[in-house]
Amino acid sequence: MDEFAAVFKYGAPWLLVVMGGIVSVYPPERSDRRRVLVWIFAFAVVGGLVTTAQVYSDYQDRIAREILEKKLTGEGGFAIIRAQSGRKIAAGFPLSLHSAHYISGVQIDLYHLDSGQKILVNLPIKKRLDIQDETVNFPLVLPAGKWEFDFRSRFNNWDQILILEEKHNVLSETIEARRRGEQIPFYADKKNYPINEAR
Repeated sequence: MDEFAAVFKYGAPWLLVVMGGIVSVYPPERSDRRRVLVWIFAFAVVGGLVTTAQVYSDYQDRIAREILEKKLTGEGGFAIIRAQSGRKIAAGFPLSLHSAHYISGVQIDLYHLDSGQKILVNLPIKKRLDIQDETVNFPLVLPAGKWEFDFRSRFNNWDQILILEEKHNVLSETIEARRRGEQIPFYADKKNYPINEAR
């Protein structure tokens, strides 16, 4: 179907030129109403097919561009933020960003949930991030508590709960990621780390 539409899109205008040439050289007599109507019908059919082929081709091009753009911008990809094992400094636990996908233009908002309310916390990141398929240090240190990261990009939105609990020199980390309110199984995790406090 795509090949036919492409051939007709580029070939039909030439067919119209040929038909126009024939009519110019051998114009039908006005008295020959049947022949006149046949030519009118022929031009209308070919013109309609050309328009249909153009619309279909434009639609296919738009779909192809959207697929490519979604692939390049990482639709369906996810990332999580977690503690750097049990590493601890005076301000709290340094974080790292983990992703197996490239995701462009990601806006990240952070909320503190310990008080039973969702309180927005200012992040040091003021611009959208292009997340690479790798693990990198995240420029943030958090104390123990319950936190929520909201990730927003053009084609993909998801939320992550990060719970950091410190007890008996052990860091318990619980992660839960959700998309459209449904948990993402691959990003559900709970780990314990012995705390390595920097001197």
